[in-house]
Amino acid sequence: MSKKSIEGNCKLCKSKQMLIKSHIIPKFLHKKIDPKKNTPCVIYENSKVSSKNNLGSTEYLLCENCDNVILSQYENYFNQVWYKKSVLPDILNHKDTISIDIDYDLFLLFHLSIFWRMSVSSLSTFRNIDFGMKHNEQIRKILLNNDNSKNHYKIVVKVIEQDKQIFDKIIVKPVRFNIDSHNIYSAIYGGCEVRLKISSHGCKKFDNIAMSNKRTNIFIANYKEVKELQKISDTVRKIEFKYGK
Repeated sequence: MSKKSIEGNCKLCKSKQMLIKSHIIPKFLHKKIDPKKNTPCVIYENSKVSSKNNLGSTEYLLCENCDNVILSQYENYFNQVWYKKSVLPDILNHKDTISIDIDYDLFLLFHLSIFWRMSVSSLSTFRNIDFGMKHNEQIRKILLNNDNSKNHYKIVVKVIEQDKQIFDKIIVKPVRFNIDSHNIYSAIYGGCEVRLKISSHGCKKFDNIAMSNKRTNIFIANYKEVKELQKISDTVRKIEFKYGK
């Protein structure tokens, strides 16, 4: 039987605490593809396609307060606007760009919290995600203090659609690529591809389309157009979706 907690230094508050097993990608995003509920799923992890899902990778990273209070505020917000309130239109039209009614800072910090956990994780699944000490520490302080006032980081969000509905039955392991020498990290979860720029200076190609507190724009793309999904499109086509259940 695995331990429920171990003693160690919490990655977020940096204090010596009893650490709990924390999900790198939040548990509620995996519930959409939980095979225990007979929901079709495809997980793309460690370069393999799998129909198995144990509700996500976990690791002893955080104390209970940091996991269940501090980071949960961002998770609860995203869950509320994305699924319960549903800021997305009922019909997702391929190639549209839409503006959504959100609290930009909370929305950004939710995605930052996932990428940060990937970066500080020691799990092999996330080995390609390493922001380095400077950015890990900077993001840690932003998350801990709920303070995005300096606006260091930007994201571009593409909602993935199939048959004009959100395609949220898949999680794809994160990848890294470059745009004009800037590090860009991409991951797929919650029916969207999220790209995060890690850089100390501007990148016009990215910044011109990124979200901001004045421009809460997202793009709508068909799943076949998302590069990381092309490798598994044959498998994806075989999945039957039953929304609302």
